[in-house]
Amino acid sequence: MAGKFAKISRLEWVTLLLTACFAAGTLLWFHFGPPPGAVTFTGTGEPTAAEQQAEQTPEAPGLLEGERIDLNTATLSDLTRLPGIGEKKGQAILDKRTELGGFQSVDQLLEVRGIGEGILVSKDLQVDWGIHDMDYLRMDCMTLRAQIVEVKDKPTHPVGPIVVDCFCNRPTYEDRGIRRRAIAGIGRADVGDVMMLRPRTPGMTVIGGSSDHCILDVEDCHPCPRVGDVVDFDVIYLTMLYASAREDVPVVFVD
Repeated sequence: MAGKFAKISRLEWVTLLLTACFAAGTLLWFHFGPPPGAVTFTGTGEPTAAEQQAEQTPEAPGLLEGERIDLNTATLSDLTRLPGIGEKKGQAILDKRTELGGFQSVDQLLEVRGIGEGILVSKDLQVDWGIHDMDYLRMDCMTLRAQIVEVKDKPTHPVGPIVVDCFCNRPTYEDRGIRRRAIAGIGRADVGDVMMLRPRTPGMTVIGGSSDHCILDVEDCHPCPRVGDVVDFDVIYLTMLYASAREDVPVVFVD
C-alpha cells in the first residue's frame, strides 16, 4: 500500500541484522587492522612461521672423515647420518637389531629389507657407510672394464668461456697446468655417474665424463696406460645396477 512500509518477516529481520554486523566488522577490520595473534595470508610469498622454523632446523650431519658407527649402539639419529639411510630404513635396522639381540656379523644386514643388494659389491658398506669389519668379504667380486681410446697431454683448465654441459651442470676446474689425460669408452649412459667409478690402477683418478666417455687423470700412473689398454674399475651398487641393465655392456662370469 502506498505511503506505508511493507511488513517484514522475522527471518528477513535476522538476515538484515547479520548483514549489518558483517559490514560493520569488515569496516573495523580494515580500519584497525587484524587483532593480535590473528592468522593472516599474504601474497608476498614470505614464509610462514612454521616454514621459517623448518628452514632453521639443521639437517643431520654426515659422517666425519674416518668416523665409524657401531650398529649395536647406534641411535636412529646416528643411522640417518649414513648415506642413503632415512628414518624408515634406520628404524628397520633398529628393529632387526632388537629381534636378533644385536648384530653378530655384517652379513646379518642382509636380513634388513632394502640393504641386501648393497652387500653384493661390498664397497658401499666399506667406503660409504664406514663399516670396515668385513675381512671375510671379497671386495673384487665385481669388476667393470673399459678400454682406453685416447691418451694425451692436455690443459687442466679449458680455454674460453665455461658453459653448462648437456646435463645442465656448470663444471668447475682447477688449473693444474698440463697433465696427461686418458679417455675410457664408458660413460653416464652405462653407469649413471662416472664419478662413482673407482679405478684400481694406482695413481688414476676419474675427473669427469660424458654420456659415453670417462675422463681419467693418469699423470701419476706408472706405467702410463696406452691406447687399447683395458682399465679395471671397482663399482658400487648404483654403477652395477646401471651397467648390468645395459644390453651393450656384456656380463662375464668368472670362477
